[in-house]
Amino acid sequence: MKGNPFKKMVGGEITFHLGQTFGNAVQMREIFREYAIQKGVVLKRVKNDNVYNNKETKVKWIASKFENLVKTNQTVSVKVICDLLRENYRVSVDFQRLYNSKKRTLAGLAKDHAKCFGLLRKYAYMVNQSNPGSAVHICTQEPQPTFQRMFLSFEAQKLGFLEGCRLFIGVDECHLKIPFGGVLLSAVT
Repeated sequence: MKGNPFKKMVGGEITFHLGQTFGNAVQMREIFREYAIQKGVVLKRVKNDNVYNNKETKVKWIASKFENLVKTNQTVSVKVICDLLRENYRVSVDFQRLYNSKKRTLAGLAKDHAKCFGLLRKYAYMVNQSNPGSAVHICTQEPQPTFQRMFLSFEAQKLGFLEGCRLFIGVDECHLKIPFGGVLLSAVT
């Protein structure tokens, strides 16, 4: 570090010169506190910590940084996101901005799911083209097509059930925890 290291004058008097350096921030604060007491003045402190409220931390930026976290754990609290922002980026933001960024990420996730539901008809067509004899039925609600349910059975599964398996069907269900919810029902022989 360039400059002259700080030294107290004879008698303990504190004087400052241009270019003086201090060992660390704690030592500097202690010296300034002593100086204020010696001279009988009040110091005006400007907050200069590692964590600050940066106006550039917009909702869009926060959402982009924590998109993967929210996608993998949709119930993550904004307190956790706030702590990660402080730890990784040394930025402190208000909770409303954090709520909005999480909401924005979840809305983007819902759009991704809606886009995937839109691809189901293409998937059904490809299954029928590549695996003739398979059964694919998609039920939607009208007037605006809204996905309701889908049935899928591959030709090999049907033949295996009819020709070689015992005539016993096990049914299992799984409740889906996606924005649209639902139940995945599977039949196993």
